[in-house]
Amino acid sequence: MLLCHGGEPLLEFEEIQDLVLAYKHFTPDRLFITLQTNLSLLDQPKLDFIQEHRIGICISVDGHTSELNKLRMTGARSDPYQLLRNKIRDLQGLRTDRLGLLMTVGKHNVNELTDSLLAFQDDGFISVSFSFMQNSGSDEYRASPEELVASLVSVTRAIAEKKINSLACMTLIQWVMRIVHGQSGFVCLGSPCGAGHSVAAVLADGDIGPCDSVYSNDFFHGDVDQYLRGLESDPHLMALRERNIRNLHPCSACDIRPYCNGTCPGSAVLEHGSEGIQSVDSHQCAFQYGLIRELLWILCEPGTGLQLFRYCKRHMREKKKHAY
Repeated sequence: MLLCHGGEPLLEFEEIQDLVLAYKHFTPDRLFITLQTNLSLLDQPKLDFIQEHRIGICISVDGHTSELNKLRMTGARSDPYQLLRNKIRDLQGLRTDRLGLLMTVGKHNVNELTDSLLAFQDDGFISVSFSFMQNSGSDEYRASPEELVASLVSVTRAIAEKKINSLACMTLIQWVMRIVHGQSGFVCLGSPCGAGHSVAAVLADGDIGPCDSVYSNDFFHGDVDQYLRGLESDPHLMALRERNIRNLHPCSACDIRPYCNGTCPGSAVLEHGSEGIQSVDSHQCAFQYGLIRELLWILCEPGTGLQLFRYCKRHMREKKKHAY
């Protein structure tokens, strides 16, 4: 999979077209290209090219109202969810069942997460994923671990009660599958994760590193050859590749270790610096500990746990069937 995001990738659409055409001999089964965008620059010719070459589209929104999307409406920017609905109305072939939604969850929308998901479902969307605000400064915008756990439990209960049914909450589904089967297929939930293994990131200036969630120049190199050598010789990259819940503190003695990924290494670097790559992000650790324990209890509830598992299994099958 090749994911183009930014910033706004449609600003460089001609370059993306060149890239797609250069690799068109690969079928989507071998090379799946997707764009993460706010759609503001999407027009009919661009959409026609995207559809012709089976390029995926993921839309960044924070909710179903202007208030929930206020962090994305700086300056004169419009409400991204209303913009999305307008584009679906005006552009031929832009369909809700061919779009993924990506929500960034923070203090501004954590308490309305279930309401937003119900609104997305009512509007015909079939897939949504969550990312959680990371600590790049103060905690002004980041929801607490307790708020995040309560919000995800609310979503889980709505699924178990069949209020959320046709909409796939992929982040939650991946966690449930990780707990039930010991793996989910999602590169971020393994330990070690995909960073420096099955994932690489190319920045706008051409530097190459292990993942777009690792925010430190210490892990990036100027070209492919330097990066490949660095995987075997760079102390920072070697420490990242050795990072595992079996040797991380406090993961090695944690009672939910079999179900956890030891937090994102990029988040750990934000909290502890590059030398702390063998540490965990304390905020994410508290959130995941609480969430996994709650999911374990819910999965053990008669009826409720079975309904949740069936929902997750069904949507994993649908994801494979409609993946592009």
